[in-house]
Amino acid sequence: MFRITTVDDFFENQPEKKFQNDLCKYEIPTIAFQAQSKLKNAFLVKGIYLERDVFADEQLLAASYLDFESFLRHNGIDGYQYPIRLKKMIGFETEEYDIFITPRFCEIRVSEKEGVRRALIRLQDDLLVSGGYLQSGQIHSKASIKRRITRCFFSPTNRPPKNGDELLDDIDYYPEAYLNRLMHDGINGIWIYSSFDALVKTSLIPEYGEGAEKRIEKLNHVISKCKNYGIDVFIFAMEPMSLEESAITAKYGNIAQKYPHVLGAKGDGPAAFCPFTDFARAYYREAVDILFRSAPQLAGLITITQGERVTTCSNSYGKLAERRWINDCPHCGNKTQPEILAHTVKMIRDALRAVKPDAEFISWTYGHRDWQDEMISYYVEHAPKGIALMQNFEDAGRVVQLGKKRVAYDYWLSYVGPSHMFEHTADEARKHGKTLYAKMHVGCSHECASVPYIPAPGIIFDKVKKAEELGVSGIMESWYFGNYPCIMSKAVGVLSFINCFAGKAEFLRYLAGIYWNAEDAEKVASAWECFEAGYTQYPVNQMFGYYGPMHDGIVWELSLLPKNFSLSRSWQLIDKTDGDRIGECLFNGHTIREVGIFLDKMNESW
Repeated sequence: MFRITTVDDFFENQPEKKFQNDLCKYEIPTIAFQAQSKLKNAFLVKGIYLERDVFADEQLLAASYLDFESFLRHNGIDGYQYPIRLKKMIGFETEEYDIFITPRFCEIRVSEKEGVRRALIRLQDDLLVSGGYLQSGQIHSKASIKRRITRCFFSPTNRPPKNGDELLDDIDYYPEAYLNRLMHDGINGIWIYSSFDALVKTSLIPEYGEGAEKRIEKLNHVISKCKNYGIDVFIFAMEPMSLEESAITAKYGNIAQKYPHVLGAKGDGPAAFCPFTDFARAYYREAVDILFRSAPQLAGLITITQGERVTTCSNSYGKLAERRWINDCPHCGNKTQPEILAHTVKMIRDALRAVKPDAEFISWTYGHRDWQDEMISYYVEHAPKGIALMQNFEDAGRVVQLGKKRVAYDYWLSYVGPSHMFEHTADEARKHGKTLYAKMHVGCSHECASVPYIPAPGIIFDKVKKAEELGVSGIMESWYFGNYPCIMSKAVGVLSFINCFAGKAEFLRYLAGIYWNAEDAEKVASAWECFEAGYTQYPVNQMFGYYGPMHDGIVWELSLLPKNFSLSRSWQLIDKTDGDRIGECLFNGHTIREVGIFLDKMNESW
């Protein structure tokens, strides 16, 4: 039986977004004061005030000062008895700080404003965990994970089926309270999805750029607002996009016929945008120049340089019948995929350096799961320095479940990782002195992407520790989901600055102590351990996450007679939740019996 896709009955009739109201509020945390402290050399502190002299003219710290002083006032520990002094030092890194605590005063030593921001948050967290006590001594910290990037939870995805564009409407997706929550979670970067055809009008492809002026105006407003909370803004794009890709042809028709000299490898799909042509180099130089001159405070560019869509010739659809990539490009047909990718990345890096030398370029190789180790080695070695190589942390990982090997395609929270692909990339990055970022899902992933987050921060402890061991210096914490500000993103923020936990249990107790009093924090930490034990039993099966019952199971229309309808996609509100082709969610190798075993284990521990 053939079934035509049916739009969800509630596609245009969604419930009120109450979560948006929650995210637009920031509740100042309350200290659960303890009668006595378990810490050595600890003292109950009151009458705290902040001496701002060193950074008095630094307007970008105003939000942090207000946040800290509101915390003191809310908890009744403000006054004029205990000074916290700021001292400017030479030689500290960005976000690095030194906190020197005595019973008479506290001194924060930093080289720049972001160190102040992180030190004030650390003091708040420590006061919450200790029940209002400070401990005499010295705390020195600098970020091990220096770049921590997420995406706005409730801005439109700029993708089908609704194609909302957050830079084109008049909605404020970054209210002050929301940015304050991100700041407390340690976030220092957000990405906004757009495209060059939406953002820039060039002389080489003048058809592009309709509405660019309004988008750039809003982009600059967002950048300015986020700066007050220590958060940089990145444009995420898949560039240079093929002129024959559906997203382009839907807007501009058969535009490729106007620019045949840039068309490259075609394979079985759209013709790629060949990076070895003079036109491609000139277009990219001009487009990047216009973008970063129009938005001079833009932090950088994140681009999927391999995988996802057809962009350059390293990323064309291969001959499907032969199941392999073939380069039939008239310009670079003698080049390999790694050669083309390294050349593409250098082209982008050079264009960025020409207009803004300190801009970050993050090359996300989402499609490396199909590459052999030697291909990845070549790319990492020949990719230019001065960029960040970003690899999926868990993708193509091998997991043994019930004595059988399973493959963890795409993103996973329940599987800690890293995969062999990531470890190999990390080894090569260390060998050649390249910067490496990890693409993770922190709040939730495809296993259950329809909830705000999964409360299992112990998994984040394991992921971050392994990432640090492999030399990772940045984490992109989400895709369109997994980005709700929560204990999971807070876990990344804490672990990025505190490396002295004796183990996972101590970390969980500290994290719980930020939100609960001492007695309840112990119980919560124990509950998190049970959640982790259960969630790591999730069946490692990509289709089970994409189409399985973990999302819409409670509203499935179970019928006595088979309907032979396809299962619904978890990531879009397009299909009705009445499918019964159970085998579709087991495609990657589990039987119904095996899945039942794992779900029983999850349920028991949860």
